[in-house]
Amino acid sequence: MIGVSRFSASAAGTTIARMGRRGHALRLAGRKLLAALPEAANVVYMAGMKFGSTGQEPLTWAMNSFLPDW
Repeated sequence: MIGVSRFSASAAGTTIARMGRRGHALRLAGRKLLAALPEAANVVYMAGMKFGSTGQEPLTWAMNSFLPDW
């Protein structure tokens, strides 16, 4: 398992490391950064926005509609 996240909560990265898993912290909207990730047989996309998205409609659209298509 490879975890990729913005890690907006720093404790999340620590928890993943404690479980013996690799974590990659990066800005998810960067194509070059995404291309540098290791190959994976399966991908589970769970980075969508819902709560706290009021006033951030463009970012919400990007995270929920545009980014999963990359």
